[in-house]
Amino acid sequence: MEGLADVAHFLADPEWLVDEWGMLGPMLGRKSVFPLDLERIVLLGHELRDLSRHEGFSLLLKGFSNPTQFHDCMFEVQIASIFGRLNATTSLKLAPVHVVRGREKRPEFDIETSIGPLSVECKRPHPDKHEASERLLSVVSDIEMAMDEVAWPDDLRLEVELTGPIREQTTTFARHLVEKALQSQPGECPLSMGSTAKVYVSSRQSPFCITSMQVGHDLMVGNGQASGLFNPEITKLRIGVNNRDSKISSVVGAQLAKALKQLPEDRLGIIMLGDVPIRIATQAIERRIGSAAYDNVLAFGVSDYGELHFVFRETRRQMLDQLMMSGMRPLLAT
Repeated sequence: MEGLADVAHFLADPEWLVDEWGMLGPMLGRKSVFPLDLERIVLLGHELRDLSRHEGFSLLLKGFSNPTQFHDCMFEVQIASIFGRLNATTSLKLAPVHVVRGREKRPEFDIETSIGPLSVECKRPHPDKHEASERLLSVVSDIEMAMDEVAWPDDLRLEVELTGPIREQTTTFARHLVEKALQSQPGECPLSMGSTAKVYVSSRQSPFCITSMQVGHDLMVGNGQASGLFNPEITKLRIGVNNRDSKISSVVGAQLAKALKQLPEDRLGIIMLGDVPIRIATQAIERRIGSAAYDNVLAFGVSDYGELHFVFRETRRQMLDQLMMSGMRPLLAT
């Protein structure tokens, strides 16, 4: 109960803390909600209580007033609480001001530690909201519409593996793809749409042709019966994409570059990435970790949906070990 009371206290009794819509979480208008489970809300309260004793706490709280930034702020609070409780940390300052390349910048927080002063910047790249994800849904919608226009046979399934960029309007691409698929014989594997896609047409009673993909979308037809999530017999359309990781890695890379600009040049820093798969984050980090531009970055931290990982130059291992393996004070320490 103390955690809930602290959330109510520090965030000024937010409306979303009352269960009126069947879930708890900040609202964006009345149509969209960012749900939080009770355990995470309680933990947030404890983290806020823990950080309330540090300079700059009032500036940190301002971010929670914008629903679109709420989860970003929660990530910043989580990371600040972790670093603030390290035994190697002697002091913490939230939202400090530094002059970087002639401009005022505010990394998330500064800490004084046994290995020296550090600045920490946090970024959440939002891979699920990347334009590649929206693009995929648009392609699915256009192909489905094209299938409906030609009265796609109920007993056939269409599978499309996107292998390259679509260089025409998606509606035109979808129409050409469906027309070509409809003229083929089921089981011809695969039909080619140049470098853009491979297309499979098969009976819905047969197994999926596309079984391995980085990301995909299945369009299923209702049959009034309980079904597994991936059931070929009731799947009308399957779209698979195998180049999405590289696209999102580019987005993560852009976030790393933005984070670097927030870090002062006269002290070491740590860049923390939140809620991004470690495989994608590592791709972006490894392209930059050896660059002289990142000489002042002690390590890149990645929160892969709850688990912390660090990527760093081998020459920085001892310093990072001394910092992170120093032990951690309890969250509710007085």
